[in-house]
Amino acid sequence: MGVFANLRRFLTKGNAPADLWRFFGFKSGPASLAYENAYALVGWVNRCVRVIADNAKGVPVKALRRRRERGGKIRLELLPETHSFAKLLERPHPEEDFSSVIENTVTHLMLRGEAFWELEVLEGRGKEPVWINVFPPQFLTEVKISGNRYDSFELRVDTRKFSVPGEDAVFFKLVNPKNPWRGLAPMSAALMAAESDYNAQKFNARFFDAAPSPAVILRFEEQSNVQRLTPEDRERIGADIQRLYGGVGRQQGSMILGPGEILESVGAQVKDMSFASLRRWNRDEICAVFGVPPLLLGNVDNANRSNSKEQRGMFWQETMLPLIGDISSLVNRKLAKRYGDDIVALFYLSQVPALRQAMGALFEWLVPATTNGIMLINEARTEYLDKPPVPWGDQWWHTGTDVPTGVEGEDTDPVRGILTPASAKALLEEWCHDTICRIKAGAKDPVNAFPCGRQAKKAAKKYSIPVQEAWNLARAIFGELALTMLPASPLVGVEAVFERHIASLPADSGVAGDV
Repeated sequence: MGVFANLRRFLTKGNAPADLWRFFGFKSGPASLAYENAYALVGWVNRCVRVIADNAKGVPVKALRRRRERGGKIRLELLPETHSFAKLLERPHPEEDFSSVIENTVTHLMLRGEAFWELEVLEGRGKEPVWINVFPPQFLTEVKISGNRYDSFELRVDTRKFSVPGEDAVFFKLVNPKNPWRGLAPMSAALMAAESDYNAQKFNARFFDAAPSPAVILRFEEQSNVQRLTPEDRERIGADIQRLYGGVGRQQGSMILGPGEILESVGAQVKDMSFASLRRWNRDEICAVFGVPPLLLGNVDNANRSNSKEQRGMFWQETMLPLIGDISSLVNRKLAKRYGDDIVALFYLSQVPALRQAMGALFEWLVPATTNGIMLINEARTEYLDKPPVPWGDQWWHTGTDVPTGVEGEDTDPVRGILTPASAKALLEEWCHDTICRIKAGAKDPVNAFPCGRQAKKAAKKYSIPVQEAWNLARAIFGELALTMLPASPLVGVEAVFERHIASLPADSGVAGDV
């Protein structure tokens, strides 16, 4: 008896391998549907995880160097493509790029609350890794702690076991209140809703497969000459009904009631069970746990252009930005610092389309601050826009009354007419086309790409509007281009600047002056 008691105590402490439980017919997890199974079998879970992972991998990541200048200011500059850290971010694995690494990482975090990178270092290369190997967290068999630090990670891949030192690993985790060294996944909180949805789908499928509601009921009245039905009679009559009314695949059932037999339903009718309502409740529960608006899952009920933008913006503010911030922080502390204390990996959130509305609000005060001499272009780029400095950003450009550098004085005599929304839209589209053409022709800075003084003067004559009004609009466009353009990729984000201004135009009233 003591042997069995000790064995039971050993097994209940979690020492038994999962394969042993499966051998005896038991499930090793706390529920019948868990984690990766839910991702594979429940559409809401799959879509929520994919939405988060796809948005995360769409954020560009660049390698930069931090320089401290006189006066204590920090300046960021892009590393050349030949730098080893820039090469790693470009090709972190022979079979993947860095966006795929981020996608895998976020997927594991959502399903398991953990993600694991092995930094593969070659002898003679110091601490600089040459590859990043991403392993599913379920491959981790043990996490060893020493001195309040991760000492090593024990992994098992198929039949191979190996250990990764803590200094050669990046271990991502979401906060687990019960264990500070391990993560807790959103999937844990969504598990019950996912299992309920999965079971509802299984029941619904079995309903059509097994046909629990008979297609034909044959009943003999008590006044008939039939006194009773033998099993042979029931089988013969049932076979005839199945042949005539069984339908495709003979899935439709039949019921034969003898004299005096009554069919009475005591439970809820299957037709009265609302699978749609149940699945909507499960969907809302899963979406709430993962922080994904139903709109992003394809549910367009009660959605319009206005609240669609708002939902996407809230999704990024409440779900994506904290997640990207945690990943960025750990990547810089555990990976970028191996190349030097001045090396950083910057996630370019300003390139995210869903954040452009917030960027528009930011530009409402950022552009005047730079064009009126309150701050330098590079100060605004590095401190507010997460962008590297540019060659034209270390000098004061112009005040509110001066024209940009390199442009002659402009004619300030007003021209009759007003700038209507339709006129402004046509004008902005024309400016966008001209700017893109100049950049393709070789312009790599805002002065040459968008000479706002000349653009304003031409627009005033063409659209019969005051020079000052055209100049104010051109100066706002020029300020945004000066803040957002990249010398290495000047076309990136140019269309977004003009689209943001077009989207902010009021509805056209159709007054005179339209074009």
